[in-house]
Amino acid sequence: RSLAPEQRRIGLVFQDYALFPHLTVFENVAFGLADYPKEQQREETARALAQVRLTVQAEMYPHMLSGGQQQRVALARALAPRPFAILLDEPFSNLDFKLRRQVWEDTLSVLRETGTPTLLVTHDPHEAMKIADRVTVMEEGRILQVGTPSEIYNQPLTASIARFFGETTTMDSGVRNGVVVTPFVNIPTDVASDGSQVEVVIRPEAFHLNIGYGGHAVREHSASEVDATVVDARHLGPYSLVRFTVGDGKTVLVSRAPGLLSPRPGQRIRVHLDPSGAFVFPKETLGKEHAS
Repeated sequence: RSLAPEQRRIGLVFQDYALFPHLTVFENVAFGLADYPKEQQREETARALAQVRLTVQAEMYPHMLSGGQQQRVALARALAPRPFAILLDEPFSNLDFKLRRQVWEDTLSVLRETGTPTLLVTHDPHEAMKIADRVTVMEEGRILQVGTPSEIYNQPLTASIARFFGETTTMDSGVRNGVVVTPFVNIPTDVASDGSQVEVVIRPEAFHLNIGYGGHAVREHSASEVDATVVDARHLGPYSLVRFTVGDGKTVLVSRAPGLLSPRPGQRIRVHLDPSGAFVFPKETLGKEHAS
């Protein structure tokens, strides 16, 4: 009923790669093929190295390789025995951001080519969203949600999931007649009873800004827009993060606006909220109840 680990045909790529420093790249990849005939060992090792584009480095030692190349050796070693499945344990965490993006693409390309079912463990939400076909979110040993990256991002089941998978700001509110009252729009909900307090977790892109210059708005005012005051704006290349307040000014909200829009602190603007980017959670059971 239980197979020995070496017979389970599960490939592993560790966080620190765990390459043997005294073995060449070729010998590292061939390590899991000890039971194969010599000729098949050479063929399977050469095949795995070709898949990760390291044929030229076959006679080098791990210390002679870059971090990205070492990661690809570890992947080739896991693929060489043609496993039933592969487990990747935070395999990109030791790489700098620029190199990590390239290694992501290389690894995805190889895994898609081989068609090997893969389970990747990561604490990086961007990594999970970029790589995974399906995401399982765990917290304190419990599975909170399983779904596609789009489902996890656009339909989070808990406040902690919403906050983990992207920037958010939060507004306190209450439920009246089945809707959550906000300064922007009333949001229907069935996760809390009338009179109860809730938190509304909002993604920056859900806010649409109408920024005026010299007293003239960029576009005509909409009835669904409300007045707001800019706290500050940070230009981050392709977009700007604009912090603003509405109403009594106690809650600072954040919007992600096109990079060319960079209003001044204190400037009056108008803001529309797309309710599809706002998620409601009961305040007294935050992180445990479903979103609306």
